[in-house]
Amino acid sequence: MVVFGESLSIISFLTTMVYIPMVYDYVRRNKMGTYNAGAQMVTKLTTLITLNGVGLFVWGYAALFQPPAGEMTRVVLRSEQIAKAEVVSALRSAAWTAPQGGAPGNPADVAANAWQATGVVADTGRCWEVHFRNPNSKDLAAEKENLQKENSPLIAEEKSLRDKAAALQRGNQPDAALREEEAAGKKKARIDQITGRIAEIDATLKTRAESFQGQVARVLGNRLLTDGEQVLGASLKQALLVSLPAVQRPDPSVLEKMLDALRRERPGMIDLRPLKRETGYGVTASVLLEPGADETGVARDLQNAVERAAASRAPRLFAPGTAPLGCTREPAVTLNLMTIEEPIETYVSPVTRVVNGVLGLFDRAPSPARRLAATARNLRSLTETNHVRADRGAASKTIVLTAVLPETASKASILDDPVGRKLRALLRGSPAAHEALPRVRAFYDRAEKAAATQRLTIARPLLTSAYAPMKYDYMSGYLWMFFMGLIGITITIVFNRFEAKGLIHKRGVEEAQAS
Repeated sequence: MVVFGESLSIISFLTTMVYIPMVYDYVRRNKMGTYNAGAQMVTKLTTLITLNGVGLFVWGYAALFQPPAGEMTRVVLRSEQIAKAEVVSALRSAAWTAPQGGAPGNPADVAANAWQATGVVADTGRCWEVHFRNPNSKDLAAEKENLQKENSPLIAEEKSLRDKAAALQRGNQPDAALREEEAAGKKKARIDQITGRIAEIDATLKTRAESFQGQVARVLGNRLLTDGEQVLGASLKQALLVSLPAVQRPDPSVLEKMLDALRRERPGMIDLRPLKRETGYGVTASVLLEPGADETGVARDLQNAVERAAASRAPRLFAPGTAPLGCTREPAVTLNLMTIEEPIETYVSPVTRVVNGVLGLFDRAPSPARRLAATARNLRSLTETNHVRADRGAASKTIVLTAVLPETASKASILDDPVGRKLRALLRGSPAAHEALPRVRAFYDRAEKAAATQRLTIARPLLTSAYAPMKYDYMSGYLWMFFMGLIGITITIVFNRFEAKGLIHKRGVEEAQAS
């Protein structure tokens, strides 16, 4: 946008330089005033049409191509590559009822688009945002918006009146204070009326959205994902944590680089975290223990690997020949989860490549797996899961989370739900599965929230339902400006043709030559 914006400014400047001298070529000197008046009028008229046309064009574009205003629900289907035409056909072939009153609904008012939290537009997908055009809900939403606009100044006015009444009361003017309190009471009565009406509208819109969600679930039926299917795999293992004393405070960015190198060297590496000691600092490394592995040998190899990684990135982090602070075993869980979005950036635009090239001169360019790394960072907690690893799953649109689950990790209070039952079934063969299940279930809930903050949605049958206003694609306004530019180019070509045929003369040039 910056490049095109600057280019338009340069072209506009050059156009002005060329345009003004040409005026004197085509217009007689005694007609310059008449020309200027007409040109000003045409310019203002063109500006009026162009600027107001942008708004009308954006509105028309939204009405034709964007989801309509009304009820909206996001659902997740079992198939990932299901096409938009198939989803829309299934929805519009069913009978619908209006969310209010139960009157028959028009199937043509139902629209569906593939949805991803990253904003990626696609004709296929796993999650679908289904809309139902509802003018009545649109009117209710408009009424709510108007009430909110009315309510804001009333709240400020009421506060001002009560402050004024308090000041008058302190100044021994009870009558004046009483009048201000009465005025504030009237404002408060209107505020309460508006607040009640807004709550009533919210409840109505919520009920309609839930009604529409139920219809969508009924129509799609077996196509919908069943709750619990998003958990593709779960396993419990043992993790070995080795703590090493550090000479200085570890730099988090350096630890991240060391961790990347260690994970390339050791596939079972979980995490590398700083350790705060009473008399200094340290580093704790965690790795998955294979069944029957020699714990002492694994700890020694892990220490050597950490020291080698630090030798090239933080040579003064560890003292030579330092003995480890200790080794502990902790249970670790690995979850394989289905997601809506691709966790790894698979497409890098040409503009992003240029930006990354510039960033590479000063620092590392953003990694394609940065959302996974950020999700793991969000899941780290001293009392919950301080050692976490997030990877891309073997299948498309899946993630694998590995975390060390200490005894201090929180436990879920509800286990008899679809996700809890699926986890119980997957962990049934693991030792201590019964004891670890509440912590695993709580970790799943935390993972769902942590991934959502990075626009990575863990799948579930019904994501949300609510009233959705019409969305406007303001970038479509550039199409209008493009059409206006085409009209200008067409006029220029026609003008040149007329001049070539002798229908247009350079009156200013002819007048100058004659004199």
